[in-house]
Amino acid sequence: ARRLVISDWKELTTSKLIAIEASGMVGALIYTFSDTFWFSAVEGEVYAFSSAFTAVVFWLILKWEDHADEPHSDRWLVLIAYMTGLSIGVHLLNLLCIPAIVLVYYYKKVPHANLKGSLLALFLSFLVVVAVLYGVVPGIITVGGWFELFFVNTLGCPFNTGEIVYIICLVASVIWGIYETCHASEKNEKKQNIAFVLGFGMLGIPFYGYGWTAAITGIIVLVILWFVLGYKRKQEVVTGVDESTGIAKKKMQLLPLISARVKNTALLCMLMLMIGYSSYALIVIRSSANPPMDQNSPEDIFTLGSYLSRDQYGDRPLFYGQAYTSQVALEVDGNMCKPVMKEGAPVYQRKEKASADEKDSYFVVSHK
Repeated sequence: ARRLVISDWKELTTSKLIAIEASGMVGALIYTFSDTFWFSAVEGEVYAFSSAFTAVVFWLILKWEDHADEPHSDRWLVLIAYMTGLSIGVHLLNLLCIPAIVLVYYYKKVPHANLKGSLLALFLSFLVVVAVLYGVVPGIITVGGWFELFFVNTLGCPFNTGEIVYIICLVASVIWGIYETCHASEKNEKKQNIAFVLGFGMLGIPFYGYGWTAAITGIIVLVILWFVLGYKRKQEVVTGVDESTGIAKKKMQLLPLISARVKNTALLCMLMLMIGYSSYALIVIRSSANPPMDQNSPEDIFTLGSYLSRDQYGDRPLFYGQAYTSQVALEVDGNMCKPVMKEGAPVYQRKEKASADEKDSYFVVSHK
């Protein structure tokens, strides 16, 4: 309402202020008494809390828009990342705010926005949603699982040692990247890129899938990211002002496509997203106490992954797969026919010890 009534705070008058506040009140009351929100609010479910996160996150991007030209405006974007991380622990519905947030950012930063730019911004916003939904959420479990298997099965360490080492390495790599990009200079540009790629990889974003497929995909994405970070283009920069004419002196310089400020803000957002995502630690802590209701018993990184991917609910084809009239595919096995089985990702489980001296280990109990 404020954007429709005034374009600048200097235009604000008492009558316009009343119109803006009344519009906000009417919109809030309509939402309050709508069936969707009302019945979400009065039932013991996550949707009311999720709606609150959605409202707060969108309010924050409007707050950023008001202060976008100020020196420390990026803090609002960092706070949005933190709130998004917290909301993931409640419900994934809040990720639908990301396209709207990206469009607000685009229209603020690009005064002469057009349809092509809007569609490109919308496409990039969907990439961000995919990166969080299919990158961060399962990626932390994937990379953490590799650490856990290496430290427990290979090095013979106790359960959860790999998880602890992974969390320490993850936090250290992201903080190192923030430090390098904060103290930006041409001398440490390569360090910045190394730290950024390391933090991005440790967060598990590029490692989609399982096994060697995830590793190869992740390496390819990280290599592409490295070249993008190192790419430079010619840009016109102001070097000073001519004292006699008062005209700004300009020259062409080779500057990185992605500036140190953008990398620093991205790493800060990753860190805040990670801190918010850590709310899932409550699930592991609760399960370790072995309460009466403990579905999937998510006490380690692998059972937590099963919990987060909602394996207990099964799977259904959305874009391709069987229909309700489909017949089971069969193959001949001797004198009998049996269903065709395909092995998916391995399911690891803690091995029960035969004696107190036996070391902790995981074994493959089945495949998805």
